[in-house]
Amino acid sequence: MRFAKRDGKGRRNNVVLIGAGASTTAGIPGAADIGRRLVSLVAERFDIVYEADAKAHEIYAILEAQKVLEDCRIPATSRSASPEDKDIDWWKVYDQIFKLYYTQPNDVRDLFGALVDEAKGAINWAHLVLGELVARGLVSTVLTTNFDQLALTGLARAGIIPVVCDGLESLNRIAGAPHHPQLIEIHGSRHSYLLRNSPADVSSVRGASPAIAAIRSLLQFAHALVVVGYGGREDGVMDLLVEAAEAYPFKHLYWVLHGGKIEALSAKARRFLSTTHNGGVLVDYDADRFFLELSKELGVGGPRSINDPLAALEQSLSEAQKARISHADIQAQVDEASRRLIALRGAEASISANETEAASREIRRRRLSGDFKGAYELAMRELRK
Repeated sequence: MRFAKRDGKGRRNNVVLIGAGASTTAGIPGAADIGRRLVSLVAERFDIVYEADAKAHEIYAILEAQKVLEDCRIPATSRSASPEDKDIDWWKVYDQIFKLYYTQPNDVRDLFGALVDEAKGAINWAHLVLGELVARGLVSTVLTTNFDQLALTGLARAGIIPVVCDGLESLNRIAGAPHHPQLIEIHGSRHSYLLRNSPADVSSVRGASPAIAAIRSLLQFAHALVVVGYGGREDGVMDLLVEAAEAYPFKHLYWVLHGGKIEALSAKARRFLSTTHNGGVLVDYDADRFFLELSKELGVGGPRSINDPLAALEQSLSEAQKARISHADIQAQVDEASRRLIALRGAEASISANETEAASREIRRRRLSGDFKGAYELAMRELRK
C-alpha cells in the first residue's frame, strides 16, 4: 500500500472492501445470526405458534415442516425432523427469507434499523483505523456490502466526508482514480438496502453496464485491493470483481480470512485471486486484529479520534470559526467553545506531566506505530531509572 504512487493531493489509490465480518465486534450480527433472528420474525408474521423458549433451529424446523421455508439444511446432514443449529445453513436461510418475504423496503428498514439501534452507536477498531487510513491518504476508496454505515462513521470520525455511492444504481458517481475519498455501499445502507443474490438479480448485475464499467475502472487504476470480513458468497458482487480482475490481471489483491482454512474461500473468491500472483490470502485475522497490525506496518499507530480526541473537536471548531458570523449570540457560543477547548488542552498537559504515565503512553504509541525497537529502548530506559 505504501508503494502506491501518490496523486497530486498526495493520496494513494488503494481500495478496501469490507463485509459483515468487519462489524461483528461493534455489535452488528453477521448474515448467519440475522438468519437465526429472521426465523422467529417470519413465524410471527404467519401467526405460527412456537414455545417461548424455542431456539432458532427449532423454529426453523417448524417453518420447514409447514413449507414456509424450503430445505436449508447442510447437504451432508441428516434430514431428521429435529435438526440442530449446526445442521442448518443459516446463510441460506438469510438469502431465502430476503428472496421470499423481506422484499418490501419498509420491512428491510425496520429490521436493519433495529439491528443498528441495538448496537447503541458502537464503533470498532477496524472502522476507526480504516477512517484514519483514508484521512492519511493511504486508501482512496472503500467498498462495503454492509448496511450498518460503520464505514461512513469511521470516515467521519477521521474528519472525512466522502463521495457516497448508495447502491449499484449510483455507481456513476465514482471515479477509478478519485481526487476525493469515496465510499461505495454496494447493497445500499440501512435505509435503502437491496440484497442482489437471486438468479434474476445476479443476471441484472452482470448486464448492468454502469456497474461493470465502474468496478472495472476502480481496479484498473487501483494499486492494491484488500478484502476484509467478506466471505465472497454473493454472486452478483463477485461476478463484478472477477470480471474486473480478469480484465486487469496481476493487480495486488489480498483476501483476509477470519478462520484458518483457505478452503473456506468461495469458488469465485478463488477465481478472483487466481488472476494475479501479486497478493494472496491472510488467515486467522479478525478485522480488528488485521487493521491493528496493518496500522503498525504502515507506521500509522492508533486512529487520531482515539489518540487525540480533542483534535477532532478543534477541527470542527476551526471550521465553524471560518464562517462569517454576524450574530452576537452565535459568536459568543463559538468563543465559549474555544475557551473550553483551551482549558481541556491545559488539563491534558497537566495529566501528561506525570512522567511514568507519559512514558507508558509513549511506549504504547511507538508499539502501535510499529516502532518496536523504539518502544523496547524507551521501556529499558524507564526500567533503569
